[in-house]
Amino acid sequence: MKKKVFTILTLFVVIASISAASAIDLNDLSTLLSGDSSNSTANATVEVSGVKFNIPAGFVEADNVTVGNESDNKSFIDFDMISKGFINGSADVILISVSSSDNISANDSVAETLSLGGNKTTINGVEGYQSSTAGIVDFTYSKDGKLVSITVSNEKLLK
Repeated sequence: MKKKVFTILTLFVVIASISAASAIDLNDLSTLLSGDSSNSTANATVEVSGVKFNIPAGFVEADNVTVGNESDNKSFIDFDMISKGFINGSADVILISVSSSDNISANDSVAETLSLGGNKTTINGVEGYQSSTAGIVDFTYSKDGKLVSITVSNEKLLK
């Protein structure tokens, strides 16, 4: 029964990640190409649900991808997800999602299950599971009982 619940949760996270990554507004890209870099990062650190991430220089936050406190209380497990998306002038994409639940504390086993067959990998000292589907690379791990997913269009961005 737990595997079914984890599988359903996995599918939701993967679908949400892929949907958000493909829904980036061209206005975000046109802003970059027009030279307006006022929202552009310079090797910035962003925080998503209490977890800090390094964003490479040249990326802007894609407002239509960023969501806060998205809740799903219709499935077997109630959980909240916060996501932030970033894009650069080369159309590279970074999507960061952090999910938490009052019912289940995410751990390494949950991250492994939700990675859908990802390979155990350590990136910048963080152990997790990396998978790739249709050119989209995902790194999933648990931190402080939360499930973290970083989805990128270019594997080099995970480093």
